Parts: sequence; C-alpha cells; structure tokens
Amino acid sequence: MFNWVQVIRSLMDHEDFGVQLKRNIPRTADLEAMLKDQSDPCQKMIIIHNYVRKNMEWNGYTDLGAFDGVRAAWKDHKGTIGEINMILVNLLREAGLDCKPLLASTRANGRVNTSIAEVNQFNRVLAHVTIGDRVYVLDATEKYTPARLIPHNVMFSEGLIINKIDTYDWGWTVLWDDKQTFRDVVILQATIDENGLMKGNTVVNSFDYSRVRRLPEFKKDQKEFKQKYFASNLPNIELEELTIENEDVDSLPLIQKMGFSLPVNASGDYKYFSVNMFTGLEKNPFVADNRFSDVFFGANQTYNLVANITIPKGYVFEALPKNIRMIMPDTSIAITRRIAADKNQVSARITLEFKKPFFSVEEYPEFKEFYKKLFDLLNEQIAIRKEINP
Repeated sequence: MFNWVQVIRSLMDHEDFGVQLKRNIPRTADLEAMLKDQSDPCQKMIIIHNYVRKNMEWNGYTDLGAFDGVRAAWKDHKGTIGEINMILVNLLREAGLDCKPLLASTRANGRVNTSIAEVNQFNRVLAHVTIGDRVYVLDATEKYTPARLIPHNVMFSEGLIINKIDTYDWGWTVLWDDKQTFRDVVILQATIDENGLMKGNTVVNSFDYSRVRRLPEFKKDQKEFKQKYFASNLPNIELEELTIENEDVDSLPLIQKMGFSLPVNASGDYKYFSVNMFTGLEKNPFVADNRFSDVFFGANQTYNLVANITIPKGYVFEALPKNIRMIMPDTSIAITRRIAADKNQVSARITLEFKKPFFSVEEYPEFKEFYKKLFDLLNEQIAIRKEINP
C-alpha cells in the first residue's frame, strides 16, 4: 500500500512529469518583448497565462504527463493538458513567480479520496501561483477563464500542491473562493399595447462564471445561443438581432442586448404578465420527489432583475404581488422582491442569492420545497384590467 510521499516521489522522478517540470522552456521573441519592461508580478502572470492560452492548442488528450516532452509541445504549439500546463508552470517560474504544480480532479472525473494515495484519481495538472496574499489557479487549456477565476470544473474540490519540485514537499488545498460566482444582471424595459403585445428591450450582464459559460456558446452558434438563453422558456416570443459587448475583454461582464415582442396572457378584460424574463429561472428543474445524487452548482450564484413595464392607457393594476423576502432555514438561499406601481408603469426589483454551491441528497426534500415556493414567487403574475368608467 503506497502513501502520498511515495506517490509524489515516484511522480516527480518520472520522465513524463517531474523531469518535464525542470525543463527550460525558451521564451519566444514576442513573449520576451511583452515581459521586458514589466515589473508587476500580477501582470507578468496574466501576460504569460494569456500567451500560452492563445498559442497552445489542446490535442484532446487529458494525460497528466508529456508524450514527447514539453519542449516538443512548445515547438509544435500543441499538446496534452499536462504538457500545456507544465509549459505554463515552467514559464511562470522562469519569470520569477511563486508558481507550483497542482494536481486536481475535475467535477466530471469525480472527487479525490485523500486517504487513498493513487495518482490516477487526478486528471489535471494546473498552475498554483501565489502573489502577496492572493492565490491564483490557472489552466491554460481553459480559453475563456481569466487568471482571476479558479477554473469552474475544479471549483469546490481539493487539490494537491507540489510545494518544492526538488524535495517532493506537498500539501492539500481547497479550491474555493466564495466571491467567485455565477452572476447575471437583467435589465428589462417594455410597453404593453392595447392588443396585449409586450414590446421592449433587455440587457443581460453576465459576470464571472456566467460570462465563462455563455461566451463559448455564443461563439459556437449564435442562433442556438439566442434560443437557449432568450427564447427557450418563453413560447411565442419574437427576438430581434442580438448584440454583444466586451466579447474580448475578460475583465468586464459580457453584455447582451436584445429587442423582443411577446403576447401577454389575456382573459376577458384582464391581461396577465410576469417580469421574470431572460433570467434562466423561468422553469423549475427540481420537481422530482426523490433524488439520488447531490445538487451541485459548482459556485455561488447571484441573480438581479430590474424591470420597468408600461401598461396601455385605459388599464389599471389589480392588486400587485407583495414585496417579500424569503430565506432558506439555513440561510443558504435568499430572494428579495420589491414591486411598485405609479400610474401606468410598474417597477420590479428581484435579487436572488445562493450562498453555497452544494446541497446533499439528505437536504433535497427541504431544498425541493423551497425551490417550489421560489419559482412560484418568481413567476407570480401581475394582473391589469380595463378601467371601469364611473
């Protein structure tokens, strides 16, 4: 039975891994020029990380080690996940940064059992960089994840840091930052005409992991992107052209702008509508009575909706949905709704926060019940009716 000391020693002595981490990776002329006058360690890290992301192509293999060596991969601009990230580690160390190789397991690969010393539990080698009191975890095969974010596929897991390449010193670390979230801010402005057609515009600002999730889907197929994020939960909606801002600036939110028209529901003199649009929270995914796996979102979440809707002349509001704040008993999920009407306009503000990313099977009954109330609240209709003349 091996222990972790023996496993790490064997790994670091192996030609395909530890030996490769000691290889000198020659800087290209353009990378040298970018780093020449740069003294800020954080900027050095970002430059090197972005350079490797841009210039190295993943060959589809997830191996921790190197097939033909990191120098050959660097020369060919293509390699395994292990080769690409070992190149990243080498270049960061060569630039004088406190960078260590980090072994991790992605969510799809499963959690690491730290009591079993087996390297095959890992399917990622990443770069662990410490600058001052800040820690960064980098994966150069993640084309859309900036250096400031822990790669989402290893978030909320344990990683093994090889602290000193020559002495095999190692230790465990938790890959988690509660400030790195899925965050969407939806701004909605619309007008309903006498025929019950709502026409308006929406602006969706996607931050952090929401940006990372949406951007590659947008680049792959804009039509499918529009369908998934703007139409799938809103039958009969008609969408105008989608415009995107900050596509190439990963320090800013991905801004998505869209015009739309949507018939509202009607019954006699009454019309009904919901302000819960374009949030991705229109349909409850947790309706099954029983669940056999944990609910895992991967990161904390924040959703903000700001809506202003003008109703047609000659109509008035029935009783509006109540202002409310609802919180899970363990305070892990909280929603606040504020709705106010002034003459022929209604304004709504909804804030939904998830303060933990993980709900166990044992917590599911309580989680499911809260989710039902949550979606009832989110989708509560606003009713308007024709004004009755005195």
